[in-house]
Amino acid sequence: EVVVAGRIKIAARLAGARELAGGLADLNLVAGLQNIEVGFQTEIAELENTSIEDLSLDTEAVCQRVWKLVDELGIIQNDTRIVPGTKTLHHILPDLVAPMDRGYTQKFFQWHNPQFQYDQARKFRVIFLAFVDVARAVRPSQFVTGGWNSSLTKVIDNAVVGFVTLEQTGGS
Repeated sequence: EVVVAGRIKIAARLAGARELAGGLADLNLVAGLQNIEVGFQTEIAELENTSIEDLSLDTEAVCQRVWKLVDELGIIQNDTRIVPGTKTLHHILPDLVAPMDRGYTQKFFQWHNPQFQYDQARKFRVIFLAFVDVARAVRPSQFVTGGWNSSLTKVIDNAVVGFVTLEQTGGS
């Protein structure tokens, strides 16, 4: 019953993601979302109630499981998987996966493009474990209010964006 309920929630989230992707010409994204529905339902359902705030979280094991999903989603046809994979999974597992990107996440961790692009599994691990540490220390769920603060990982992402923006503007 729990797995079925989880799959219904996943299907609803995927429907929303497909709706967002509907106007895009990138058929790989649509195919990737269908791939998630067919090929990854069990893995996602097992992680659905997992939160990066959970003090009992086996961070290494969960990190490996999430990276495997990111790496195998099939959203894009090249080797750069961290950005589209985490952004997609963020919509499906919002309390576990933060969206990661070049514009803010990469800059926050002070990596150059080649470091971020060609060492993705290791970079994902560093980011994921750092975000777990932040979540456990700060408890971002207390700041979830909807809108831009729609989930605890989005709160962390917003903090990263805010920090990088302040750094780029000289703190003003």
